[in-house]
Amino acid sequence: MTSKIFDAIRRHPIASGILFALLLALVLGIPTALIPNPFYHRMLPLTGLDYFFWIATSALIAANIVVFVCRQTQKQSKLAWGGGIVGFFSFACPICNLVLMSIFGSTVLLTVLEPLRPWLGMLSIGMLSVSLYFQQDNKKCKSCENGVGAN
Repeated sequence: MTSKIFDAIRRHPIASGILFALLLALVLGIPTALIPNPFYHRMLPLTGLDYFFWIATSALIAANIVVFVCRQTQKQSKLAWGGGIVGFFSFACPICNLVLMSIFGSTVLLTVLEPLRPWLGMLSIGMLSVSLYFQQDNKKCKSCENGVGAN
């Protein structure tokens, strides 16, 4: 089953990347209330940067997944994992997260984490972009060698 999914991703990397980005946008957007829903309510107002970092993080994580599968590398990027986690904190409501509220309290979250969110977003984009760059490592993918995809 998994090999069939990987083969489909390798045959259609652009379509797979778009599909992964949309799925990630849903998975990340619903619990952060960037997509309005009856289950989660955001206590801080949304900004344009929240939407920008949400879309950028979803797209870059999807690109990392597709490149990882197409390149058939055995190395998973710690930068990609870290960039995804940091990206989540850049657009998630800090005081809406029960785990963070339990550990740090609202005062620390609003005075420390909230002002850092734009910087976390930029750090996330940087980490995910560098991860994508290092996964490329100038090695042709197997589908490119067969003339199926582009390098």
